[in-house]
Amino acid sequence: MDAWQLDHDVVTLGPLRLAVQRIARPHWKPDGTLRSWGLAPLHRERDALLVPCGGDEALWLGAWFEDEAPRASLRLTDAVSGASATAHLPGEFQLTALRSDSTGAMPLALPDGGVRRLRLEIDCEGRRAAAELLLLEPAAWAARSSRPVPAPLGQPPPLPPRLG
Repeated sequence: MDAWQLDHDVVTLGPLRLAVQRIARPHWKPDGTLRSWGLAPLHRERDALLVPCGGDEALWLGAWFEDEAPRASLRLTDAVSGASATAHLPGEFQLTALRSDSTGAMPLALPDGGVRRLRLEIDCEGRRAAAELLLLEPAAWAARSSRPVPAPLGQPPPLPPRLG
């Protein structure tokens, strides 16, 4: 396994960059392109990434290449529910929902009880890494990370500017 790094709330593995994005739960959808309502702050504890997730929000993973790379894949698995998701770059750049035969599509959000443990596996040009993605209530995340609680989500961000 290769070592992944955390650089200013962005996970890096070779040329691959991965960020956790926030969206209000009512605006989440399992398919299509999601807009980011803000970058989720991350905290590393050994091989785990801790991320705050409010009760009224969902998260999604966005990935891109910093340099040229032929391919990469992301896999997220919830061992408790058996749900999982996979994205293959460069064609897919968002991982927005977990899916299982029994429950269909589920948002990356906190269940009742306030903690969700997911396994994140990354493969980029033969470099492989794995980490636990631990979703926590914002106050619990702040206590463990010694960082302030992220601001609650307000209204959606403004639409991107029109080009052309």
